[in-house]
Amino acid sequence: QMENGVKTIGEGAFSYCESLTSIDFSESVTSIGDDAFFGCISLESVTIPDSVTSIGDDAFSYCLSLTEITIPESVTIIGTSVFADCSALEKIELNEGLTTIGDYAFSGCTALEAIELPNTVTTLGSCAFYHCEALKDVALSNQIVTVEFGTFMYCKLLQKISLPDSIEKIEHKVFAECINLKEVYVADTLTFMEKDVFEACTLVTIMTPDEAYAAKWAAEHGVKQRNYY
Repeated sequence: QMENGVKTIGEGAFSYCESLTSIDFSESVTSIGDDAFFGCISLESVTIPDSVTSIGDDAFSYCLSLTEITIPESVTIIGTSVFADCSALEKIELNEGLTTIGDYAFSGCTALEAIELPNTVTTLGSCAFYHCEALKDVALSNQIVTVEFGTFMYCKLLQKISLPDSIEKIEHKVFAECINLKEVYVADTLTFMEKDVFEACTLVTIMTPDEAYAAKWAAEHGVKQRNYY
């Protein structure tokens, strides 16, 4: 348990504390620094107080025993690789107020089955859910305009996803190697997709209106498409 008055958990403050099992932050903490709890392989329980507004890069990376985490409304930014390779992480609760999720934020969370992004999120970083091999249920924010590189690459159990109407651009390899992906629902607001978005996705059908950009893209790239309004 941390003493009241502590405002910042410094860079690498508890990294590789391999016997640490739980953390009880004081209500005075406002930021958790880069690598703060990196490699705390026995850490099972973390309660982040409402006073925290930012969580730095790799703050909880390789916390191999962490099973669930709740990000309070006060947090607006989650840095790069914050929970990367937390292989036991099954539940992530993100709350309204969060605007930015960094690159590789939840990559390698191989036990994670579902994720819902609050509609305050405007930026979802590259490879945010890379190699989340158990991920089946995804709800994206309706404020996201671009799906960045490799966001869901190697999400092998993902079978269906609906992209919100806000999405205008889908970058390289977003769904590459999602080998069980069957249906992707895309609105007629989409204006651009890279050619390798569905690399190695042999089962996929794009569900979109026949007159939409995504339908024309599908025809040009040999991907199945079905008319959907």
